Amino acid sequence: MKTIASFSRGIVVVSLIPIFSVLCGVAEAAVLDQENTGPASGGGAVANDRTQSQALTVGVSGVLTQVDVIVRKEVNAFEDLTLSVRSTLGGAPDALLTSVSVPASSVGTVEGLVSFDVSAAGLSFSAGDVIVIDLTTLANNVFPFDERYNWRWYNDDPYPRGQRFTNGLAVSQFDFAFQTFVEPAAIEGDLDGDGFVGINDLNIVLGNWNQNVPPGDVLADPSGDGFVGIDDLNTVLGNWNAGTPPSPEVLGNVPEPGSLVVLGVGGVAILRRRG
Repeated sequence: MKTIASFSRGIVVVSLIPIFSVLCGVAEAAVLDQENTGPASGGGAVANDRTQSQALTVGVSGVLTQVDVIVRKEVNAFEDLTLSVRSTLGGAPDALLTSVSVPASSVGTVEGLVSFDVSAAGLSFSAGDVIVIDLTTLANNVFPFDERYNWRWYNDDPYPRGQRFTNGLAVSQFDFAFQTFVEPAAIEGDLDGDGFVGINDLNIVLGNWNQNVPPGDVLADPSGDGFVGIDDLNTVLGNWNAGTPPSPEVLGNVPEPGSLVVLGVGGVAILRRRG
């Protein structure tokens, strides 16, 4: 068993390796950020005379990679459906940042999630930024209204971090159905890439303790010196709790690490004094 620190006069061993076990695997690159989905309560027409938009507040800093919307088409809709991402001015839609289209054949006549890959635009946002997604099409909006699209909405303002717009005008009592996915920005000490510095990252360092690795190995050697040791442990502990914590569903039953981290810091401090 490897130990991190020992004291003279009656050796006291501080060993973190058996205390922390690897709790889950490496997360996927893109994570779900904002979401507003639930039972249908209506929908807004998307047509050549009707642009529907939804403002949202970014929760995870990083690159926006994908936007999903719950939408359906009418039986005679054959024109592409286009999703755009815009900046905001005063919370309202502003400058166009990117647009992506899907063919009508990829949208069903029954409501369902339709995905738009916006990763090519490389749009990087910070937590707290307010952006807008909108849907447009060249489909006609004339009687008997069988050519347009319909974007699901929910009554009673269920998404508190943004609002719906129709042709640029705010409609406060509705919010559209959507999901956004973000590739989290790199955070020092976030070795597993889940956007949060916590137990999993500490496990990676401890699981490779005293090992020689390729310099800068992103999975174990944040210090970049080719050796997994105190400097790498300090990087993780020094950035502890940075980023956005994973959801409870991802974490499972994770023990509170506070007191154990204190032991780790104490061990590091002792080694520093001795060094």
